[in-house]
Amino acid sequence: MDISSTPIQVNEYVLEFLKVDDTSGKSLFDAIIDELKIVELDINNLRGQRYYNRSNMKGKHQGV
Repeated sequence: MDISSTPIQVNEYVLEFLKVDDTSGKSLFDAIIDELKIVELDINNLRGQRYYNRSNMKGKHQGV
């Protein structure tokens, strides 16, 4: 986020695309956690965007 400009600008970047074989919530969560450890990002310092009322492609209630 660049707060020095008017209006404030929010910049988003794609770090990497991950290949996954299992798209259940638990598997996606594990893949993300593993990648965060590799790039040394602390999950407690991250913020995300939520999509309510959206289930993932396989398994409505599986951990994410």
